[in-house]
Amino acid sequence: MLENLKESTRPMAPAAATGSLVFPCTSRNSSSVTVTSCGSVAFFGIHSPMRQGFVTQIFMVFQKHRAEVLAASVVVDNGLLTLTVTAFVNGNEGSTVEEIKRDILML
Repeated sequence: MLENLKESTRPMAPAAATGSLVFPCTSRNSSSVTVTSCGSVAFFGIHSPMRQGFVTQIFMVFQKHRAEVLAASVVVDNGLLTLTVTAFVNGNEGSTVEEIKRDILML
């Protein structure tokens, strides 16, 4: 499953070929969330200006939606946050992934 997710994070054409879902989105505050989903596993790429407590707020969104975080990586460079999260999403994967993305963008 993780190998399929790895393949789906490549450019759009291979992701479409594996049958995964890609949900890119950018908010008006210059933050962006890109999501690639394959079955119950979703990969979130979050880019934003760094704010106090922001990473904690993002993880609270995952907890709210009962998504199990399998792996995460945080990089801050020149005040810009890059956070990648691989999560197991229970229930209606497409809907839950969209809700997580929306909630993160609303932070």
